[in-house]
Amino acid sequence: CRLRLATRTARVFGIVHEPHRSLVVSAGLDGTFHEPPSELPTSPDYDGFIDGLVRPVSNRQDPSTATLVIGISTPGLMDRASQQVLLSPNLAMTNDRSPARDLEAHLDVPCVMLQESHALHSLLDTLRT
Repeated sequence: CRLRLATRTARVFGIVHEPHRSLVVSAGLDGTFHEPPSELPTSPDYDGFIDGLVRPVSNRQDPSTATLVIGISTPGLMDRASQQVLLSPNLAMTNDRSPARDLEAHLDVPCVMLQESHALHSLLDTLRT
């Protein structure tokens, strides 16, 4: 019996946001990107920021492929339990907000947010195994 990861029937999204740009990528469970990342300017206001991230995810969703989760890498200090940004000097419009909860409400897809250094550490651990 062979076991393999779903590459065509399931996907995950990754979002990295920075002060001047955000990147959105879609990948299969094996980590293979479906297409090149979308790069978009980071809006200076929170509502525009969330709306800007909703569009590329919505445009890449496919009814024949289940979107399982959206992972968000965010700079600054955050509370992992509440999924809330506490202080982000470079993205102050996210202070005391939860992009993960707000994206989940807009897209009806589970979202999880990690502080950018923890996200990188998790990625490196995955690559080592």
